[in-house]
Amino acid sequence: MACSRTGSTPTTATRVVLQWDLASDRAVRSADGDHDEPAAGEGCVVLHTDDNGAPVTAEPNGDVLLAWVPEDIVRIREQSRERATAWRLALRDTLGGALADGYRAETISRDGWLVLRR
Repeated sequence: MACSRTGSTPTTATRVVLQWDLASDRAVRSADGDHDEPAAGEGCVVLHTDDNGAPVTAEPNGDVLLAWVPEDIVRIREQSRERATAWRLALRDTLGGALADGYRAETISRDGWLVLRR
């Protein structure tokens, strides 16, 4: 899996682009129902949501980071532009910072946990 980011200022769009090699052994196993789901206790949580749906960030620590990515940012934007902007900036800062520090996106769970490993 590859992960990249675009955009560099709060006024520009920031996108997370994930790519999987669908012919890899891991992808084939997943298609056959063998899902390798990460557990929250397996790394340092650097991004998650609070009870009101706002992003919460933390400083990275260790070789494995976990970042929760919202499933539907369009719906969040329709409900609250401010919350959508907060998510965009939080994703840019946590994921962008991790990528710049040498982490690599490894997998994402069905419930939105992105695993980054250094």
